[in-house]
Amino acid sequence: SLETQSVDDLGRELGDAIASLPEYQAFEEAKAAVQEDEELQEQIESFEQQRQDFMVRQQVGEADQEELESVQQAQEELHSNPKMAEFLE
Repeated sequence: SLETQSVDDLGRELGDAIASLPEYQAFEEAKAAVQEDEELQEQIESFEQQRQDFMVRQQVGEADQEELESVQQAQEELHSNPKMAEFLE
């Protein structure tokens, strides 16, 4: 229908407008830099696994403060990576 077509057109126009923003271009470049860095990807995977393990242990009441601090430290290290910091920003 005509109404559906105009909604689709507006959606496409909005998407194009967002994609042309310098901020979006910077985001895409930062995202690509993170995705293409194998060492950083391994660090992300390792952190995600550590975080998941902690959450499971926390749910069953087995996690302690030391584990929490270890997860927080791993997150800080990950976020201090220049490529990751730029992506998060």
